[in-house]
Amino acid sequence: MTHLLPICVKCSRQMRPVKNDVTFTTLHVGGEPMEIRAGDLVECQDCGVRVITGIASRPISEVHHSNFNECVKSYAPEYQAREYTR
Repeated sequence: MTHLLPICVKCSRQMRPVKNDVTFTTLHVGGEPMEIRAGDLVECQDCGVRVITGIASRPISEVHHSNFNECVKSYAPEYQAREYTR
């Protein structure tokens, strides 16, 4: 079975993996961190658009965990994802 990568709609090109296992925080509407997650960073070779895909089904840590702040410092998430509000 062939594994298809995300496709850039603008360029009609499969996106290329840049880095596996990047971490990011999801944010509440107010901007506070809610959880830490991991996924794979891919990029369109033509236009340079980057997307995180292949997101793990379980978070690394959540705000209600006692070690959440330690995890934020340890993983140092590179990206942030705001909640979808529309």
